Amino acid sequence: MEEWNEARRAVAAKYDASLGEFPWLTLPAQMPGGRHVYHLYVVRSERREELRQHLSDSGIGVGIHYPVPLHLQPAFRALGYAAGDFPVSERLAASILSIPMYPEVSEAQLHRVVQTIGAFYP
Repeated sequence: MEEWNEARRAVAAKYDASLGEFPWLTLPAQMPGGRHVYHLYVVRSERREELRQHLSDSGIGVGIHYPVPLHLQPAFRALGYAAGDFPVSERLAASILSIPMYPEVSEAQLHRVVQTIGAFYP
C-alpha cells in the first residue's frame, strides 16, 4: 500500500508542476504537516462541465466525485437544509473534477492529460 501511495504522490507532484501554470485551474492543496495519499486528484474549474466534456471527447476518463453537497443529500433531508444554505460547499461541488490518478499513470498519459487540459483553455 505504501508503494502505491508513494507512486500516487509522484504522479500528483508531476500534475502539480505541469498544471500549476494554468491560473484558471485550482489544484489540490496539501495541509502543512499532512501527507496526502491522492486517492483522487481533484481539480476545480469554473467551466467544469465544458472541461469534463472536452476531456471525455478526447478519450480521457474523468469523474465527478461527490457532486451533491452533504447538506443536500437525501439522507440529511430531515435536517431541513436547502440550496443556498452552504454556498461554498455548493460552489465547490459544482466545480470539482477528478482527473486520472492511479499509481501506474505513465509519463505519456500524464502528458496527454496536461496537454488536453491546456488545449481547452486558450
